[in-house]
Amino acid sequence: RLALLTRAQRGVLLKLPEFAVEAALAEHDRLLVWLLRQAVILCRSRAKPDLPDLKVEVTGTRIRLVLPEGWLAHRPLTQRALEEESVHWHAVGIKYLFA
Repeated sequence: RLALLTRAQRGVLLKLPEFAVEAALAEHDRLLVWLLRQAVILCRSRAKPDLPDLKVEVTGTRIRLVLPEGWLAHRPLTQRALEEESVHWHAVGIKYLFA
């Protein structure tokens, strides 16, 4: 698992054999990868991150990250990174939403 997390922490998920359409990656492993990738995005600064209370909803192949209203408006780089992340997850069959 550690090797999977290391390889999957950034970049395109489709390049990893574990995320190929025919692969049967366990749901908990997929969620571990998702959590690590979100941590990398949200804690990108070397300073102590200014993180709000987050809520994560997981239903089947849908993951939703709920942030406080207006929080992303003051963090355009984070918003862009989350938008790109959503594209990566959609490519492997996971609907990733954030609001």
